[in-house]
Formats: sequence, structure tokens, C-alpha cells
Amino acid sequence: MITSPRILTWMIALCLPSTLYAAEPIDHDAALEAYFDHQTSQIELETIARLESDVQYKDEQETYRKQLASMLGLSPMPERTPLKPVVTGEIEEETFTVKNLQFQASPGLYVTANLYLPKNTEKPAPAILYVCGHSNNKKDGISYGNKVGYQHHGIWYAQNGYVCLMIDTIQLGEFQGIHHGTYSKGMWWWNARGYTPAGVEAWNGIRSIDYLQSLPEVDPERIGVTGRSGGGAYSWWIAALDKRIKAAVPVAGITSMRNHIVDDCIEGHCDCMFQVNSEAWDFPMISALVAPRALLITNTDKDSIFPLDGVMDVYWKTKMVYEHFGAEKNLGIAIAEGPHKDTQRLQVNEFEWFDRHLKHSDEQAQPAEKLYEPEQLRVFHELPADEITSTIHDSFVPMAEPPELTTAKEWQEYARNTHEQLSTNSFAHWPVTPTKPIFIDLKSTVTNLIRELTLRFDSQTHVPLTLSVLESASRNPTDPVTVTLHIVDEEPNKENRKEFLPDSPQEISMIFTPRGLGSNQWSGDEKKQNHIRRRFALIGQSLDSMRVWDIMAAIRLVRQTFQDQDVELIVDASGNQAINALYANLMLDHPVDQLVLKDIPTSHMQGPTYLNVLRILDIPQALALAAQNTPINLDGEVAGVLDFYKQLQKLEGVSLKPIQTSDQDVTSVNELDSVDICQIENASDEPDSPLTIEEPENLDMKTFGGSQFWSDIHFFRDFRIQQNVFTQHCRLLDNRNVRYEYGEFDACVAKLEEIRVEQELKPMSGEAVILLHGILRSASSFTPLKKSLEEQGYMVFAANYPSTKITIEQAAADLQKIIDSLEGVETIHLVGHSMGGLVIRAWFGLPGSESIAQQLIGKVVMLGTPNHGAEMADFFDKFPPFHWLMGKAGSQLRTMDETIDKLPIPTVPFGVIAGARGSNSNGYNPMIPGDDDGTVTVASTNLEGMTDFYSFPCLHLYLMRDKRAITAIENFLKTESFTLENETPTNT
Repeated sequence: MITSPRILTWMIALCLPSTLYAAEPIDHDAALEAYFDHQTSQIELETIARLESDVQYKDEQETYRKQLASMLGLSPMPERTPLKPVVTGEIEEETFTVKNLQFQASPGLYVTANLYLPKNTEKPAPAILYVCGHSNNKKDGISYGNKVGYQHHGIWYAQNGYVCLMIDTIQLGEFQGIHHGTYSKGMWWWNARGYTPAGVEAWNGIRSIDYLQSLPEVDPERIGVTGRSGGGAYSWWIAALDKRIKAAVPVAGITSMRNHIVDDCIEGHCDCMFQVNSEAWDFPMISALVAPRALLITNTDKDSIFPLDGVMDVYWKTKMVYEHFGAEKNLGIAIAEGPHKDTQRLQVNEFEWFDRHLKHSDEQAQPAEKLYEPEQLRVFHELPADEITSTIHDSFVPMAEPPELTTAKEWQEYARNTHEQLSTNSFAHWPVTPTKPIFIDLKSTVTNLIRELTLRFDSQTHVPLTLSVLESASRNPTDPVTVTLHIVDEEPNKENRKEFLPDSPQEISMIFTPRGLGSNQWSGDEKKQNHIRRRFALIGQSLDSMRVWDIMAAIRLVRQTFQDQDVELIVDASGNQAINALYANLMLDHPVDQLVLKDIPTSHMQGPTYLNVLRILDIPQALALAAQNTPINLDGEVAGVLDFYKQLQKLEGVSLKPIQTSDQDVTSVNELDSVDICQIENASDEPDSPLTIEEPENLDMKTFGGSQFWSDIHFFRDFRIQQNVFTQHCRLLDNRNVRYEYGEFDACVAKLEEIRVEQELKPMSGEAVILLHGILRSASSFTPLKKSLEEQGYMVFAANYPSTKITIEQAAADLQKIIDSLEGVETIHLVGHSMGGLVIRAWFGLPGSESIAQQLIGKVVMLGTPNHGAEMADFFDKFPPFHWLMGKAGSQLRTMDETIDKLPIPTVPFGVIAGARGSNSNGYNPMIPGDDDGTVTVASTNLEGMTDFYSFPCLHLYLMRDKRAITAIENFLKTESFTLENETPTNT
């Protein structure tokens, strides 16, 4: 890359002060630790600056309140729709009444609660909103809600003259929502949507205050809020946002940013404890919003997830604000001895604080006791069909809609506003001013006339990164040069290095991995990497947004290095890094000359994640914005992602650079509707051989097949639509595999509708069964089972999917498309053989699947499914042909791969069938321990929570065709048992 004497001299001169440091190996773990410490210190200083200024804080408090609402996904605040409260049961005691209650904070967002009403007390009475912490109360698979675990608090308040409304949370309530989206479920789109369950809990609390104020028994001017642990955090949100709260006691619910980021406390907390911290607040900013109202901060001194030093840090900084208001008497601190536990001493502190500030009483409180069994406090005996509580994360924070623009002026205004919103809401916490990084030469070699350099530079303080350079040793330093900056997840190895070699002497190839990738990786397992990502979000950044910064820094450095030369700069990237490169170019003052983006995700719902980005725009709009200055070449799936760009091109006065796909300019070439992908499957595998695709006719003959290239994604009776795994083109087939249409999905759907009308096909109804085959198999392996089930009256859809070309998760996404297509069917059962069972499990983890399962899915049967991994996959994993043959999914089947362990367990009745040689044998396969079917051990097929289990002597390959398995499946779909009553089982 750098061969001219002048440039070499310049680089060496710049590097001299750092030569000793450059020789040291980079410790990325230590650098990351220093980075988080530095960022936390900056946030602490900014927080103190806001809080210590008397006049400024008072003037800005309402602005801060609005910012908190936005970070909780409550800006704009949802509509206050009718609560529709319903009492479903009552318990009468001598001094109080308990009502089992439900209301809707928003339509379908049900809140289950217990209302404790005192008797023989003056009215209206003070009221306490009690928000519960993480208490799991389940019996026989029924969740009674965390309100059951905290009932003694409500009892005490009612016995002492308070109305107390105790509400369940969306997780661990009677409804089973999610608090662990980024914590353990990989739902990073929560950050992109600006969603946190903390926002829902805050909204439910605000609506609970609405309900309390509607009661004649309640004094609307004397309402307090409290809760412990998770409930302590929700108490902060509610008290900070809603000034109707006159006294608050958050118990063990807050600590400092330093505790979370530097001292690892974040690893003990789920997502409900945090706002989407796009303002980069330390936690005293939240507690200060309660000022000047009554606030007691209380905790135990040995709480490992809310350490005492952090709690006191919050207290002292909050005290500054109470002093600004002259309200020091309204702030208290109570520390009791003990661990993170709901101790009696904490309760007494809480009770006495409310007595003092809501009843003006200083009587000594007595500890509380539980009185009721969980069943007595249950609200719903059957959950309502219209509930969205369990899936509220899918809808609580709306995504930005693509704008409808009609003039060039509107487009220009949209582009300007969008850039500003990205700067202030998604990328606000980049360094204030870019540093001028320098290259430090770590290594230089020349092999086969190719010079390879390894360079180091700092993207920002405490972020050391490396960049590799490949260039011809014969390059003329005075001639124009083309530099291609490849943004990759992993540096090239010996096998793929040739892909990055320059094609001519005047081309330079640079290979760059942003932070946390390739040689810049941090140590630790997937769980550790997950919590690193969560730390970025809590300091107002995201890991992906900082990778965008790294790419910008690399681009600036390349331009700086070649500032005196005629250079064309191209950025090439794939997948998530392609989108990171897209935004880097979009946010740069000096964009690159061309973007080459491959296999891009079409939405930030799949990645990458920037805070709040989906509240601003999505990837289709980002492509159009980048095309204002830079030509773009797209390689891979582009269906739909360019619709917005095409609409803009039709507007008079709008001029955008071309976006090309497959070497075609989309502004002048129609979609490739005429391509029949069937012929691609039989094309030469030689990488350099030309491929000619001709347009075929829809003849009354079978297709060329290609079961490992096509996914079934849509069914209607005997017709199905398949999608090619590589090109994404679709084809419409009947049950004889005769093709009726090809091209875009919409064209296939339209043709299917035409057939439905012509043949007068009736709508579907009744019960359906979807059959999913194992790896390397096809739907035809289910032929005997399909025929038998159809004779039993079921509609049966044996689905093909390219098991060796896609992952288990991708196959689950295609299963969702099939389920969506079965319009009119009342119940859908799922049957999977081997990996097909894992695909079914993966489906239960998709967004929205819980609601679908509750309404539509009947039963699940797994046959020979390696629910804990397949030992044979472990064995063959050592041999390269295994990976060529089995693909990514094959690797996921290994026992050491974490994919299977993370798959959810079906939430509907499910049974497991296993092939087994017999209890007294070592199985069919001597290479794996225990009884087995030749491929999967019986132990691996077992899954916690299964409704029934059935095994019999049979090899893995024949399980789905065995008459015993077919009979057992039919029995299970009818009765949830593999054997009918009085039938002798054949289990071994």
C-alpha cells in the first residue's frame, strides 16, 4: 500500500513516538475494560454537571422528564383508552377485602392485580401502588403472578388503612411476557425499536394510578408507589414520570452506572431494569426527577446486584437536587443488614415512610405476613384471546413508516431531518470530534510479488484496531490507485486469501475488522459477549453503532494517507457489516466513491442494531439516503428493499446515484421476472464457468426438483409456493411438482388465486398437520404418514426445506410463512423428524409465536429429534466433507454447539418418539454411548415438559415410516397420549 519514499517517511515520522508501544501485543480485553471505565467516567461527569447547577436543573427538569419518557418508549405517550376494569373474585376478611381484578392499560394489554380495600376507615384513604419484583409463582404449569409472592405487603397496607393496588408484571404475571429480550433471547431489535419492558411496566403503573384515582375509596392527592428489586426499578420509572405520586419508596431497585458497567452488575439484571439509554444518563438523573416529592431510598448492605457504594452514590447526587428545592426533609436513606432479599426490616422502613408522608403519622410499623394460597388471588381462569400482554414487545413502540413524498423539496427536507435524528438519537455518543489516527506498522512481508502489511490504529481512546493491506510490489506510487476497503467479520485465511488479492498493480486491497471481530475479538463465551453488547447500550451506544464509527475512522485514515494522490476508494462488505458500512458512508462528510454491499439484511429487525433507529427509518430509506452521493452495487436478496428508492426516482427534480443489482441498474431494468431458477440448480459448479439462463415455458411436466435449494413457504390444498434459497425467486407447484408460475412471490400468489377461481377450490378449514423432515431428507420421506393422516381427516402439508443450505433458525422463519398461509384452518399440529423437531422448537422462539401458538397450534410430535445434540455430528464434525455436505445446520446439531440448548421448549402439549434397541442393550451404534437409534441417543431425544414419551426398536432413518410411529402420532393428535386407553404400549 505505502511504497513511495515520501509516504513511508511521513508514516514513520508519525509513528516514532509509538514504536515501543506498537511492538507490544494488543490486549483487547484490557482495552475494553479501560474503554468502559473511561466512558462511565464521562457519563458521571456529565451527570454531576447537570445535577449540581441549581437554576439549570430546575429549568430543565421537565425536559429531562420528557427525555426519560422517550427512552422508555413513551413518547408520544400512548392513548389513555378506557380501562374496562373487571372484578373476577373477592375475599372478605374482618378488616379488609381483597378483589381479584383485571383492566386493560391499552386495548389487549391486560394487567392482572389484587386490590386490597380497608374496612372501617375514614374515606377517602391514602393509596399505595405496589409493583412486584421477580417472584415466580407457578403450580402445575399455571402462573398465578408475582403479586402472590408479595401479598403480605398488600395485606399490611389494608390492615393499616391504605388502599393497595398490587399489579403483576408482564413477565412472571398470569400472562407470560418477556423481560429477557437482549439478556438471553437475542432480541437486539428491541434496542433498534427503542423498546424496553421497563416502558410497559411504567405505562401499566401510570394507568394503575388512573384506576386508583377513579375509586371513591381513594384520596387522589395521597398516592404512593413502592416495590422491591424489579418493582423497585418500576417504582423509579413511575415516580419520575408521574407527579401524581406524592411519596415513593423504591426498594433495592437502583444503583450507579459504575456498578453496572465496570463492576459487572448488569449481568445480574434483565432488560426491565433499564431505559434505552440514548441520553447516556447515570442513574441519579432518574431519582432526581422525583424531587421535591417524598423519596426514601432503601436497600440492604450486602446486596450483590445493588451494591451499597452505588446506592450511596445515587443518594448523595440526588441529595444535591433536593437541596436545590429546599426539600431535604423529603429525601431519606434506609440501609438494613442483609443480602438481596425482601427482609422485614426493609418492609418496616417502607411502611413507616408512607405513614409519615401520606398519613402524617409516626407510629411504629409491624411486620407483615402472607395469608393466602396462590389460587385465591388468581384473576383469570382462562386467558383472553385478545391479549397482547405476552407479546407486547412486538407492538408497544411503533416503527417509523416510510414517508410518502411527492416533491423533491419534501425529499430534501426528509433527508436533512433524518440525518439529524440519526445524529441525536442513534449516534449521539460518538466522540465529539474525530481524532486524527495514524497507522502503526506492525508487520510487513513480500510473497509472490504481493506486499502484505499489518497496521494498527486507534479508532478512539482505548479502541486499538488492526488493518491488513495487500498490494502489488510493483505498484507505481505516482499513478492513480484504486483502494478497496473490505469490511469483514474475520480476517482472510489461507483458503480464501486469494479473494482479496488485487487484480492489477494499481489496485490496493485493505481488510478491516471493526471492534469485537476477527483479531479484535474479546474473550469469553456467548453469554459474556451478550453482556458486553448490553453494556454498550447502557452507556448510550450500541456495539454496531460503534462499529460504524470504526469504519468511519478507517475511511478517514485511508483518505488521510492518500490525500496527495489520485485515489478511488471503494468499500466492500457483507451482511451486518455491509449495513454498518452503509451508515458510515451516510454519516461521513466525505463519502466514498462506491459501495459494494452483499447479502444485506432488509430490515434492522434482523440487524444491525442502533439505538432507536427503527423509530427513524429502516434499511430501504438508508439506501436511498446514501445514494444521494454514492453509487451502490448490491449483491444478493434485494426484493422490496429498493421500493423506496424506485419511488424517489420517479419524482421530478430528485437525482440519485445508481443502485445496481447483479450488474443491472435498477433505474432502467425491470425485475428479473423471466428467470426460471430451476435451471440454476443444474448449472456448472465451476466458479469461473459462464451461466446462461433461458426463459422456460410452464409445461405440464415435473420440475427438475432440487430439494436442497427450495423452501416451501406457502400452501393451499394441493398447491405450494417454493422459494429458492440462493436467488429468492419463487415457483408455484402442484402435488405432482408441475410448475404453474415462476418469478416473484406476488406473481405466484396471483396465479394461485387465478387457479382457485378457475377450479372453484373451496377455502381451507378444520385441522391441519405440517410435517418437517430431517437434514438431507425431503418431504417424500413422510409419504406413508401423510397418507394415513389424510385418511384420518387431516389436511396434511409435508414441507420441503433446504436443510443443508440454511440454519435451523432460517428454517423456522420459513415455517412461520407456511403457518401464515394456512388461512381458514382452525388448528395446526406440527410433526418433525430429527432436525425437523428442532426447527419446530426454534419456531416457538420467533417474535409473535407465543400468541400464534396459544390461538392456533394444537400439538407437537418429535421423532428422533436430538434435543440435546447428536453425538454422531460431533464425530463427523472433524472431517471437512461433513461441512460440505451438511452445511451450517449440520454444525448446529453438535452437542458442543450452543444452538440447541438455547431453543425454547414448545408451549403446547408435545410428545417425543425415539428409536431404541432396548433397555438392556447399548443401542444400534457402538460409536455413541447408551441406547440409540443408530444416529441419536434416546437420552438426547428426551425434553423437559414432554407430555408423553414412546420408544420402540427402530433405526433413525425409518422412524417416520414405521407403522408403530404412525399409529402413535395419530393417537397423540387425538388424545395427547401415544397409546389409547386400554391399549398395551410397546415402549422398550
